[in-house]
Amino acid sequence: MYTEEYEDYEYEAEVYEPTGDPRLDAENERYPGYGSAPQYAQYTMPDVIKKFIIYFREMVNSGKLYEIQNVYENTVNPTLWNIHSVLNVLYSLVDKSNINQQLEAYAKGEDPDTVAGEFGRRPLYKMLGYFSLVGLLRLHSLLGDFYQAVKVLENMELNKKTLYSRVPACQISTYYYVGFAYLMMRRYADAIRTFSHILLYVQRTKPLYQAKTYQNDQACRFSGRKVNQTFISILYTQINKQTEKMYVLLSVSLVLHPQRIDESLQAILREKPHAERIMRMQKGELQEFENAFAFASPKFLSPVPPPVDAPPADHRREPFQQLAKVFMDEVQQQLTLPTIRSYLRLYTTMPVAKMAAFLEMPETDFRTHLLCFKHKMKNVVWTKGTSGLDGELQSGSEVDFYIDGGMIHIADTKVARRYESEQTEQDLAREVQRADVVCLVYAVDDNHSLQQITERWLPLLQSLRPTSKEEGGSQSGEVVSAVPIILVGNKSDLLEQGNMESVLPIMNHYAEIETCVECSARTLRNISEMFYYAQKAVLHPTAPLYIAEDRELTEKCKKALRRIFAICDRDGDGSLSDTELNAFQQRCFGTSLQNRALEDVRNVVRRHTNDGVGSNGLTLSGFLFLHRLFIQRGRHETTWTVLRKFGYDDNLNLSRDYLHPPCVRFTVFV
Repeated sequence: MYTEEYEDYEYEAEVYEPTGDPRLDAENERYPGYGSAPQYAQYTMPDVIKKFIIYFREMVNSGKLYEIQNVYENTVNPTLWNIHSVLNVLYSLVDKSNINQQLEAYAKGEDPDTVAGEFGRRPLYKMLGYFSLVGLLRLHSLLGDFYQAVKVLENMELNKKTLYSRVPACQISTYYYVGFAYLMMRRYADAIRTFSHILLYVQRTKPLYQAKTYQNDQACRFSGRKVNQTFISILYTQINKQTEKMYVLLSVSLVLHPQRIDESLQAILREKPHAERIMRMQKGELQEFENAFAFASPKFLSPVPPPVDAPPADHRREPFQQLAKVFMDEVQQQLTLPTIRSYLRLYTTMPVAKMAAFLEMPETDFRTHLLCFKHKMKNVVWTKGTSGLDGELQSGSEVDFYIDGGMIHIADTKVARRYESEQTEQDLAREVQRADVVCLVYAVDDNHSLQQITERWLPLLQSLRPTSKEEGGSQSGEVVSAVPIILVGNKSDLLEQGNMESVLPIMNHYAEIETCVECSARTLRNISEMFYYAQKAVLHPTAPLYIAEDRELTEKCKKALRRIFAICDRDGDGSLSDTELNAFQQRCFGTSLQNRALEDVRNVVRRHTNDGVGSNGLTLSGFLFLHRLFIQRGRHETTWTVLRKFGYDDNLNLSRDYLHPPCVRFTVFV
């Protein structure tokens, strides 16, 4: 038993051959045994209704219907097939069974038999009426009446397990047509929700469709006859094909209306060919949108036949061409919206003329695109209720704006909602404790964002600082160094001069701030420098070595450097001679210093200290001063290289390998 539409007519011909007779009574003769077993009605009725619509569609698309109409044009034949008679049959079944009244009673928790009427109480009529609603969804979609297609299901709750969900292929097909109708009505959020729901269902139940024994058992049970393996293969192929169509439609919806979806679906869309298709559509390639629509849309029908005397050569493709034009007109109107959205997310205020110049368009045209952006981002979104047409008008953009004179004022409308829904305090704490470095970004033209750095983010990061005992058995309980922080001032292209003066007090107050860099995401100025400083903060952190507010080395750093000085002072005279300095230089950096370079080092120490250079060479005071100078000038890597060459780890503890080097075993043969 097949409960899925066969998009390829050659598949359909294997199990269902149109007779060529367009009269309704001729088709009725093909189903003499349906309904004889009422217990199977819920499984056979979807097939009856589906074949009824497919038969009419294929007769129209193949041209046979119009050829036969020419024969009957001079006769009166009230049973001749046409769209009105097909709709009349389906609506008559709905009305005869009182199925809408029964569904309303179900929703209210009442007994549906009280409103079912004489025919509605019978399982056969009840199932015919119920699946006629699904058939009307399909038929109205094929005719391009998408509003009516969704409206006929207003009493059927798609998000709950109902009769149609007992026939998986019928369920998949129902969601496909509902999602496609939402897409064509520009309700992208609802289309994404519909496609995501059924694609997740297909993911969970896919092994079930692959089980051939299951398919045989179900087919025999529902139809009362044996179904061969070819039929099972066709069913599985068609489910896969319709699933692939929904992935394409989901891709289109996400390009036109970006939003987060389930991670398992997102992972599939990252694979080829979906990722390549999405990338081309995001670049604005109209041909890719056309190809996607041609592949994923159903086979549309025209509600009226072509002229009998001179039918157009492409009359069979005319419905598709008209609906494709409607779709492509909508796509063309939205081509500039992703670029506008990206600029609006970068700025809080900006002259209209300047942003128009960025987009290389006249200011008047840009204002038109801004209004288009505001209009297109407003969508009716289903929130609750039975009817799929119910919903609230919501903005699909994370930014809102208004134009005051020649300025655009932009506000982020979803900061709080995005933080609460996407990342809890516990999630943030876990991420910070796992992080090697944190980049705090603020806008150089927005004092409020800089205020948030000091009032919210820096105190929050300090409260999340991990603590642990020192390695090596120390019981001091010393606090481990905080995660290094890089302050990043964005939008520097909006200011003629830097704004570092307002940041320096913050850097002096918080020792964990490694540095501050101003950059521009638009012009890419200093972006690579930001990542360089972040990498440097991880490999060569400042906090274990230096106290910024005191402008002095930490006690632990001084202790380590004193030990290194003592090791290098081989003669024990309290100073490093040129020979000892070169030995130190060779051990740490693999090279020696020339006499002039040694003299330059001593001159720098003499200018800044009174006791840094003695009669025999560089003293301990001068050695400590040199490392403090390296750190103050941003050359942390020099001091860290020295410390690591003498066995110190990132916490300035002697590493276990240095204290207990592995023994080398060797054998002596005598």
